[in-house]
Amino acid sequence: MRSLKPATPAAVLALTLLGSTAWSHPPEPKLQVIGKVHVELKDLDLQNPADARTLLDRLKQAAYRACGGDAKLHNSYRTRPEQTLKVYEECRVNAVKRAIDQIGAPLLAQAYAEDARHATTADECIDEERRVGPLARARSQSGT
Repeated sequence: MRSLKPATPAAVLALTLLGSTAWSHPPEPKLQVIGKVHVELKDLDLQNPADARTLLDRLKQAAYRACGGDAKLHNSYRTRPEQTLKVYEECRVNAVKRAIDQIGAPLLAQAYAEDARHATTADECIDEERRVGPLARARSQSGT
């Protein structure tokens, strides 16, 4: 039982990266459409958790393409790498969220929430290693 269209757009994805004024001061958000990518749904049963996860992967890939691909290839990356990566990532996250809301499949939303929890846990582990790792190395080198 699928009440979804055979192909649903991932979303009209926008990126506020273009233009040097976007970096100098926080302007009112002006979204510029970078791309629109259609994601195939007709081969998936969104009542099946594995298919919901497959769709989530497709949405993430579509968001990557629609939001400009590799942020490191954008001109602004040379002068503002952290900001460039942040803008690209925000575009992708927002695009996936909008697509999930548009599709309205509970298992898809659940798969996305699980991914977000895992990403948060992984970030916390990395942050902990950054804080504790140098201290542990210093202790082992000093013999205490």
